[in-house]
Amino acid sequence: VRRQYGLTEDDPLVLAVGALVERKSYQTLIDAAARLKQNGIALHYLICGVGPLRPALESQARALGLDSCLHFTGFCHDLPAYLSAADFFVHTPLCEGLGVAVMEALAAGLPVVASRVGGIPDLITEQATGLLIPPKDSAALQTALARYVHNPDWAKKIGQAGRSTVNARFDINATTQANE
Repeated sequence: VRRQYGLTEDDPLVLAVGALVERKSYQTLIDAAARLKQNGIALHYLICGVGPLRPALESQARALGLDSCLHFTGFCHDLPAYLSAADFFVHTPLCEGLGVAVMEALAAGLPVVASRVGGIPDLITEQATGLLIPPKDSAALQTALARYVHNPDWAKKIGQAGRSTVNARFDINATTQANE
């Protein structure tokens, strides 16, 4: 996945997954990416998904000078490969049910930044298994991603804690026992 987008193993990579629709608020991620770049934090971004907002989002990214570091992948047929390639996961919806994409990122051991909406706070314990931000708050997203970048050991611990928590709560055996 990294080679496909011209990235090395050392290039920090942020992954976002979901439909390119208004309620997913990808504008928040793109704005935060521009802010991070202005502050000298060089990250790369893959946005996996399809939807009617793709042309507008691509235009926003181009206008902010993110052409070389932000890529729209279309539908990801092999999501585990993309999760394995990523260093961080971002999910910034305005509203969300459970947040399956967040659950998958946590299970992959990625440090996650997500909007504090819907069922997402049930998946993430703030500063223990991930970071939660207000919806549409690109400054908070910028701060959260910079925090992970500047504290890689802590980010790794957060990712491991997220993996342990989601595996304990949503493992097939745990889910079966809870349902019984």
